[in-house]
Amino acid sequence: MLLDEVAPDFLTVDVRLQAGDDGMRVAEVAWNRHGLRSLLITGDPAAVDAGRAARMRVLGSLSKPIGFIQLRTTLENVRATLSGPVAPLPPHFAMRHTSAHA
Repeated sequence: MLLDEVAPDFLTVDVRLQAGDDGMRVAEVAWNRHGLRSLLITGDPAAVDAGRAARMRVLGSLSKPIGFIQLRTTLENVRATLSGPVAPLPPHFAMRHTSAHA
C-alpha cells in the first residue's frame, strides 16, 4: 500500500470511486492502519455516513461542484486543525543575520 511508503498529512478522498469502490473504506483503512485523517469529497452529501466519518475523525467534507473559495477555506481549516507545535529547522537551514557594511 502506498501509505506504507509515504507519510502525507491527510488524504483527500472521493466518497464514490470508480467501479463502485468505497472511498469511505479507503479513509477508514488509512485511519485504522496509519492514524491518517481524511477530507471527503462527494457529489452526494447523503452518501457520507456521519457516524462512520466521526469514528475516523474525518476532517470535513466538500460537496461537488467545489468552488475555489470553498476549497481554500476548507484547506485553511484543515491546516489549522492539523497544525501543532512547529518543529525547529535543522541547523543547516538556520537564518543568519548579516549586516550591511557602509
